[in-house]
Amino acid sequence: MAGLSFGKVLLPVDGSEHSKRAMDWAAKFSTEGKGSIILLYVRPKISELLGEPFYQRALDQQLDEARHILEPFEEMLREGTAVFETIILEGDPARAIVKCAEVEKCDLVVMGGRGLSDLAGLVLGSVTHKVLHSSKVPVLIVP
Repeated sequence: MAGLSFGKVLLPVDGSEHSKRAMDWAAKFSTEGKGSIILLYVRPKISELLGEPFYQRALDQQLDEARHILEPFEEMLREGTAVFETIILEGDPARAIVKCAEVEKCDLVVMGGRGLSDLAGLVLGSVTHKVLHSSKVPVLIVP
């Protein structure tokens, strides 16, 4: 990988083994070029029809889950030399990943080939497939 460097790498994660392998690649690409990583988790949208206090409870539960999923990735990145920031977004994962890559002016998206749901895609995960076909930013799929 000598000579490959990227200023800003987007690393969407869901806690799966595939996203852990993608993290290794993102860290290598960012540290070789002294770039940075955006560690991204996308949580599902909560219906506003829930009303209070149920909406806030559901939001707190989702944010706790996001922190639980992100924590091991943050710890591994801290152990290395990668510079990173963490972002939690809400909504459709594929759309959020593509939008984040554009807004943050990322040079590369590195993501796992499949996520936690093995039924979502037979060969390639459905989120990965959607990102691959709609991103204007280059996407590296890690098996």
